[in-house]
Amino acid sequence: MKWTNNEVEILKEHYSTTAKHDLIEIFRKIGRNRTWLSIFKKANKLGLKKITHKEAIDKILREKYSNTALEVLIKEVQKYLPHITKKALIMRANRLGLNRRKYAAKMQQKKIKIPQPSKELAWFLGVLAGDGYVSSLRDKSKSYKASLTVVSEEFVNQFSKIGKVLFGIQPCLRKYNKYKLKGIWRKYYECTFISKAMVNFLGD
Repeated sequence: MKWTNNEVEILKEHYSTTAKHDLIEIFRKIGRNRTWLSIFKKANKLGLKKITHKEAIDKILREKYSNTALEVLIKEVQKYLPHITKKALIMRANRLGLNRRKYAAKMQQKKIKIPQPSKELAWFLGVLAGDGYVSSLRDKSKSYKASLTVVSEEFVNQFSKIGKVLFGIQPCLRKYNKYKLKGIWRKYYECTFISKAMVNFLGD
């Protein structure tokens, strides 16, 4: 069965990124019952190639890893690999020789609100002084952050919410299992504000 110009255009548009069964269905909807072998041979003659998940993910990482929040990036990659974790994503980026220095620098230079004295500020500072951590401006890694790690998700969410209102910047939230307690992994919750201006305001 001879290929029409319309079929060729459809093939050029969809072949590289569309799954086999979906591609066959596209042709079926326009009344052309093409087999996968027929489609493959025609695509090969036209010099068309399939883009694999690996290639698509690597393209996303090369374009966005250095300047995009991990939470946003992983959602985009999960369109191809629904179960990929942040750790696996970072390992893949490392193998590609990518880093997040550009994004870190951008985050660190963010402008912040300078909060006025208040009960909320007093509470926030008290939490940082008791269980939190503020990096030093003299830190050679230049990783400027104010961070809190606790076992209570509710508490870390409260810290995150109040800090966001006080300083006007979005923190990074994560949860992880740190070590076993009586044979059970203990879950920790972390909230980190990344900002050189914030660290400068808070002091060491």
